[in-house]
Amino acid sequence: MAQVMHIWRNNPKNATPYLESLGDPQRQTSEKQIIIENLDDWKVITATWFEMAQYLSVLETLANDQNFAGRGKAALLCSKYVNKIIEQALDTYKKKRNQKMEVEPKLAALIDRIFQQNLERRDFNSVIGLAFDTRRIDMVETAIKSNEAPDKTPVMIETLNKVWESQLDIEFRTLVLDLIFHMLDADLEIDKKGSQNLALKVLSICQKNTPVAYQLAFDLYENAPQEFLEQLKELLFKKEDSPENEETKPSPEINNLKSILSGEETIKHHMQFLIKNNHTDMLILKNIKDVVRGSCAHNATVIANGLMHTGTTCDDFL
Repeated sequence: MAQVMHIWRNNPKNATPYLESLGDPQRQTSEKQIIIENLDDWKVITATWFEMAQYLSVLETLANDQNFAGRGKAALLCSKYVNKIIEQALDTYKKKRNQKMEVEPKLAALIDRIFQQNLERRDFNSVIGLAFDTRRIDMVETAIKSNEAPDKTPVMIETLNKVWESQLDIEFRTLVLDLIFHMLDADLEIDKKGSQNLALKVLSICQKNTPVAYQLAFDLYENAPQEFLEQLKELLFKKEDSPENEETKPSPEINNLKSILSGEETIKHHMQFLIKNNHTDMLILKNIKDVVRGSCAHNATVIANGLMHTGTTCDDFL
């Protein structure tokens, strides 16, 4: 029996015969122990959890049987099965949330209970991590506000670090950044130490992955309060201009960061986009102006010129 189970365990398929054997009173206790020991493996559970669902009552009976030597293993197998079900539920929930599909009420209630349990245990990091995976901006806010520390700035800075380290889509990342910056702005005074940590983090990212640092700078410019940006720029470039860096000029990357945080790059690219969007046909305007000369035609030409140049930042006229 042990040899057969060992061979099956290498490629676990069709666990039903073995699961039925657990409820067979004719089977020896030693054989049931061997079956449970081989089922008690994540690889096996992953491949056969949907079959175990029909025999969970059998496993619970063995786990409660005081005369069964393998009752501890049976209880552990039941626990692993429950964890596997929760894992499957989380994966399904994440997929539906990321694809913006409707979530069944029972599944949503299960995930809410998981959030609530972590909040009750004060495990805010797990709550925020799960909220990122499931796109739950409400739970990010709840986790930050549930922290009992008088100063919540360090928690928000840590959340920002998680945003930068996670592969979040632009839409959800913007929501998180907007939430954090609004919460920071609600404080009467922005924490100086938190800003210093953020400045160090941006410099560190810039050295390791410049494109990511640029993207973060753009996000900060779009979402952060002006006071926060000014303080960040002051700290960021003060560190770059520190005494140990006096002999070297600021690197091009740092200059680019300064330009992005100041809004120069965003404004420049926005203007270029609007200018390139100018498809005004000046010949039509010239013909309108030349065909009929009169105050009414002139007003019509001016209005037509304004409509054609709408959204282009161009104010030229014939």
